[in-house]
Amino acid sequence: MRKLTVELKLKDEFMTMIDFLLEKTESIELLELLKIDFQQRIKMGIAALIMKEGYTIEDIDIPEIIETLAVLKKEGNR
Repeated sequence: MRKLTVELKLKDEFMTMIDFLLEKTESIELLELLKIDFQQRIKMGIAALIMKEGYTIEDIDIPEIIETLAVLKKEGNR
């Protein structure tokens, strides 16, 4: 199995799009990138979110840019 670690620095306009996650999460780990289609602007993936103390996944206000967000499993604050 191959493993690739990628570090991204996003432009400011993209950072404002993910601010809804940053204030309530301790860390976000992309586990699997399922699909990315630049022409249709579709991105699907599976991520593990570690929530900050006092927050749960239900506390995240999902912006209109995200069509679907499904919680597959909860373990403590992850």
